[in-house]
Amino acid sequence: ELAHFQLIEPTVAELRRAMPRVLCSHRLTATWMYKYDDEMQAGINIHADEAAVNLNIWLTPDEALSAADSAEGGLVVYTEKPPASWTGAQRNHGGDNEAARRRLLEESGFRNVTVPYRQNRLLVFESG
Repeated sequence: ELAHFQLIEPTVAELRRAMPRVLCSHRLTATWMYKYDDEMQAGINIHADEAAVNLNIWLTPDEALSAADSAEGGLVVYTEKPPASWTGAQRNHGGDNEAARRRLLEESGFRNVTVPYRQNRLLVFESG
């Protein structure tokens, strides 16, 4: 974990300097790194991260993506937020709440912002 923190900490400090009003006094409480093989994985299921602010940074060079990745890769951010009463387990992967998450999105017409993949793109948005 120390190596992970040493990699991330300078980036977090730089982002705080660049976006002080967005990040304010929010602490970094969780980080994830993903590597996908498009023949084995379809991406991450519908979920809502427990965070005030969500930052996603894409690092893979654009030319390393397959044609399918270029056409379909990216991030879908749904505009509908889960009820404040939902627990972390209800907001996230799997479990008995998958149908409830889908219903919530259906009721909003699946309104979303879809952001295509681009190397070195940073997405910043209010989390669920």
